[in-house]
Amino acid sequence: MFRYRGFTFLALYESLALAALLIGLSFWLHGSDPLFVHSHLPLMLIPLAVVTLYFGYAGGLPFLALLGAGMWYGYETFALKPFLVYAVMTLLMAEFHSYWQRRIEQLESKGDYMRRKFSEMTSAFYMLKISHDQLEKNYVIKPMSLRNAIGEIRNKLAQEPQESFAQLLSLFEKNFSVQSAVIAWKEEDGALHIKAATQDLFFERDDPMVQEALERKEPVYVSGDVDTGSRYIAVLPALVEDEVKGLLCIGKMPFLSFNKDTLVSLTVLLEYFGFELLRARWLRRFGNRIEQVSSAMSFEFQRLEKIEKTYGLESSVIAFNCQNDLSHTLLRQHIEKGLRALDMMDVVETKERGKVILVLLPFSGQAMVEGYLSRLKKRLEREHEEVCPHVIFSMRWLPQLRQYLEGKGSR
Repeated sequence: MFRYRGFTFLALYESLALAALLIGLSFWLHGSDPLFVHSHLPLMLIPLAVVTLYFGYAGGLPFLALLGAGMWYGYETFALKPFLVYAVMTLLMAEFHSYWQRRIEQLESKGDYMRRKFSEMTSAFYMLKISHDQLEKNYVIKPMSLRNAIGEIRNKLAQEPQESFAQLLSLFEKNFSVQSAVIAWKEEDGALHIKAATQDLFFERDDPMVQEALERKEPVYVSGDVDTGSRYIAVLPALVEDEVKGLLCIGKMPFLSFNKDTLVSLTVLLEYFGFELLRARWLRRFGNRIEQVSSAMSFEFQRLEKIEKTYGLESSVIAFNCQNDLSHTLLRQHIEKGLRALDMMDVVETKERGKVILVLLPFSGQAMVEGYLSRLKKRLEREHEEVCPHVIFSMRWLPQLRQYLEGKGSR
């Protein structure tokens, strides 16, 4: 059930209560034929249909059971034929409910994945733009770009996650003139804990700006001469998968640096850091099941594998193995040009097979993969090339993909 998913006792209680009420009223108001067995219009089928379509089996079967009991005690002979009609209709409507419930869950899961990927790509785009702007402003005096600094923090996450927060705060101080700030992050207990802070600032969970940022899930900052009663001038949340994972509370910044563009840049970098932290924790918890691929690709494998096992939404991976370097280069160029928004490509080095190009196609079954390969083949034919030998794997076949990359099986 969708609305009452997991609350089968509530569905059972409500369906039984409704059935008892209707049957009781029917016996009182229409005692000669209380359940309309001999009527041309089976009125009891209407509430039975409503309950079954809304609750599924958890509501339809108890309602049907009470109808059967009413037919047994309310008539001299049990109305077998009407009861069988009600039973068949209950089974059909319950299956209809189950089918649409599965479809709704699949579409919600797909939409949720797309929203997350869009948010991640948006953060990556703005991070690249911010890095470019910073590089232009500081080309002479600062040889390292912001993107390189983020790369160092990402490497730090894999080795010493706790120290990466201090490095992130140092990045904010150097590149955005944040003079006083504190970073608070959610732990497994769901509470916010201080991860990094300057010496003159503390984190207060009950601060009004902190409360507002948590409720609104968007940056909150001082505007004009309004007294907020807060010790901070801005509180920026890190939204990861539509949940506030952390906060950056700023206590002091130069007047010229304290503007909306700077706050947006800080928010984007904070969210980008939050996603990288989530990915690092995920990989530490579940491990990189396929050692040859990158951590980003492995993370997507595990997310899509979970979606496929839970909701049946199939995703596919195509492994291209070109023996010729020229064919490999041409194929890689054409694949990069044809990647859609959610698609990913990775090139892995293997001992047995050499370079293997992996193309991840989220929510693409066998038919969609065949269409993708057909389009790729047509593009390569224009340059008198052929598609390299390839194997298609679904998320259920990740162990076979690992064996393939390890060189097991036929070449």
